[in-house]
Amino acid sequence: MLMLGALATVIGKAMAMEALLPADRSIWLLIWAVSQDLLVYFGGAAVLAMLEMRTRRALLLTFPLALVASLTGMLNTVYLAITGEQATGEAFVQLVARMGDAVDIAGEVVSLELILWLIGGLALGIAAPLVLRRLLKRRRWSFEPRADGRARMLCASWVAVVSLLILVITPYPKTVMARNLGKNALFKTLSTLDATDSGSFTAYKPARLASGVALKRFSTAEHPNVLVVVLESTRYDRTALSGRPDAADTPTLVNLAKTGLHAPRTRAVLPHTTKSLFSILCGRFPLMQKQLIELSTDIKAHCLPEMLTEAGYQTKFFQSSWGTFEARPRLAKRLGFREFMAFEDIGGESLGYLASDDESLVEPFGAWLDKRDPKRPFMATLLTSATHHPYRLSETAKAAATAANLPVKTSEERYLRLIEAEDRMLAGLLDQLERRDLRKNTIIAVIGDHGEGFGEKGVKQHDNNFYEEGLRVPLVIVGPNVPVREVPGNASLIDVTPTLLSLLGVPLDPAARRALNGLDLSDSAFSGLLPRYFTCWFEMRCRGFVLGDYKVVHEPQADATWYYDLVADPDEADPIAIDKTLTAELTQLQETLRQFRAEDYKVALGAVNVGDWRCAAKKRSCRHSKAKKKKK
Repeated sequence: MLMLGALATVIGKAMAMEALLPADRSIWLLIWAVSQDLLVYFGGAAVLAMLEMRTRRALLLTFPLALVASLTGMLNTVYLAITGEQATGEAFVQLVARMGDAVDIAGEVVSLELILWLIGGLALGIAAPLVLRRLLKRRRWSFEPRADGRARMLCASWVAVVSLLILVITPYPKTVMARNLGKNALFKTLSTLDATDSGSFTAYKPARLASGVALKRFSTAEHPNVLVVVLESTRYDRTALSGRPDAADTPTLVNLAKTGLHAPRTRAVLPHTTKSLFSILCGRFPLMQKQLIELSTDIKAHCLPEMLTEAGYQTKFFQSSWGTFEARPRLAKRLGFREFMAFEDIGGESLGYLASDDESLVEPFGAWLDKRDPKRPFMATLLTSATHHPYRLSETAKAAATAANLPVKTSEERYLRLIEAEDRMLAGLLDQLERRDLRKNTIIAVIGDHGEGFGEKGVKQHDNNFYEEGLRVPLVIVGPNVPVREVPGNASLIDVTPTLLSLLGVPLDPAARRALNGLDLSDSAFSGLLPRYFTCWFEMRCRGFVLGDYKVVHEPQADATWYYDLVADPDEADPIAIDKTLTAELTQLQETLRQFRAEDYKVALGAVNVGDWRCAAKKRSCRHSKAKKKKK
């Protein structure tokens, strides 16, 4: 049974090898990576067989252990296919906690190719011992397994010893992505199952950024509208802003960058949409952990939508994805939006378990502009979704790709076509403003919530992707009083709200101004020379900062730290041992993270009723008459 788990892991790693950098793809890397699994599985098999030699009752213990280990290997193969990384204790805890979402995602990833690989590998694993037994019998060698498990113990021990020798004599891989492929999921699961990272967070202080009196005084004057467009899973280097010849064609985004504030070195704080939305619209660090504490009604953070609502603005949140995912109406309400609209309300073209076509956002946005009170300014936030996994093309996107003779075969090729569809959506939004003569009096911010990986560095998607592909995003702001310039140095998503507050002239309380974690990018004094922090969605997976051209990464689950020189090594393939100066900055990062982490925080969920959305008190999930049925 343990052999089946080992075979499933070998198959997963062989498939994952295809996505690594060309320099990392070699048979020796695969042998090294697999040898760790063989050492763990066959070493474990030898120990279990030894127990069975002593007493047959040991089967009551050894069989369940072998079954769990085998299932871990098989689940790890699926996890490798989805994320490109080895599973850990955190991953399996999330699998149980979010079973419905996990089933949806796995349904998109478990392809015919993966099933055939698994069937073929398992068939080989079963057939090989039978063939070997027949060959040995012809030479009159005994190959009959003994009831006491001695033969199995000796066989497993030999495999484990050979695997250990391979580990000893094989050079350690240079790149982090190759090293991670060598980890064994069973060992990592056991070693990280109880791994925790406690924090000291209790509340955002001060809670309010501006007094009610100041906001009421602010509302008496005329102010520009605000439109924030958040581009789901859109990485900077795949937009035309990067200048790369293989990037998507995004003329609308490029033209906006030429006429406004462009921050080309902007990064996400935590590459997960809910966390990024909080970063963007609150100007403060989100809680640096998986738990969505941002939904809690007792988190008193004064965010941009709430401030503008108090100042008389009409506020609405639109998204093309399913609103039921991560209880998005709760977050929108918590941020301060008065209205909310998602796929269930819009009815676009469904593109998988999460997304729909982004161009479906254009007409609802225009209709809302017509219904609003023209005497009051508005703030709208629109979140796209099609660029999220599984990267399905809408009929419109397919037609556009066919007309331009553009490739759509691989996930990354479809991703590029979806970024181009996003850009057409952005052009449609601008047209809606132009038709109503609103564009000249509207500040428009276009931002990626995080990037996306396709296995180039061994990581797929975004949640735990600390490479530039996962963190670096486009950020462009245009409109009245917005300076036309390229922002120097490193920016962060937490800089968006402070910048917009400055451009609007919202009077912040002095203490609140100091409490903001973000900086004003429109300030000519901004240099971008301070360290900008980031962390992974899994608390023990990664944390780090970018300082100048250096990017420091700390991996708690392996207790490893290194840095990249992003100028000399833009592919992040050459990790460098950290020096004393960067170690001091890392210490400060650890202290900051503790301030924005709260172990076992009890989220308070109140009732939310907005439009056709109903979120019951004490239950995270939200209901809508057109919502898809919840998986059991």
